[in-house]
Amino acid sequence: MGRSATANGRRSGRFSAPARTRGSPVGHPCGFRRYLGKFGAIGPPLCTLLRILAQGDPSITLASAMHPLVLSSSRISTVPEPYTAAWKRQCQDVFDTVCEGCWWGTIVSEPGSGGDSGLTSAVVEPSRPLLDYRITGRKHFGSGSGMTSFMITQAVPVGERGPDLFYLDVRHVPWDGSTGMTLKAPWRGHGRRSTNSHACSLARAPGRAHGG
Repeated sequence: MGRSATANGRRSGRFSAPARTRGSPVGHPCGFRRYLGKFGAIGPPLCTLLRILAQGDPSITLASAMHPLVLSSSRISTVPEPYTAAWKRQCQDVFDTVCEGCWWGTIVSEPGSGGDSGLTSAVVEPSRPLLDYRITGRKHFGSGSGMTSFMITQAVPVGERGPDLFYLDVRHVPWDGSTGMTLKAPWRGHGRRSTNSHACSLARAPGRAHGG
């Protein structure tokens, strides 16, 4: 999540002074301040939509409520040179897959991390910089496994300290380890079985950089 706001409320790092939501102080990224005032307008209809959806399929509803937050880290509008051209080309490639009907999911969490993506231990090596890489590590909660065409994940590049975003092309990829992905534990969670949030291991699985 980055550096948090200081105890006395002064701005620190990328976070602003704590705001108040229903009387409770809440620290939030500086860029989110403009959205807080809008939540009163978009919150109720969004919650109503999720409530209606839950009557038909609670699994889809949970994923719909949770994954916008998971995917928010990939919302990068621009990147600096010398990566700008490659980033624009990649954005167009991604948009084209969506227009073609491909589904995107996430497989970011790792066993033992407690859900903290900053504790990612998976590693990644470049195979054709700036975009092509090989990813090794254990992942779970891979929502949409077997149904998605691409999966967004995190790994720590060799020689760096923190994780970065990557994505895997999982179209027609077997989960038997022959291409670097091995199914370790099918998901059977109560109330959300249809999300297929399986666990897998990656052994130099081919991936691409997601971001600049």
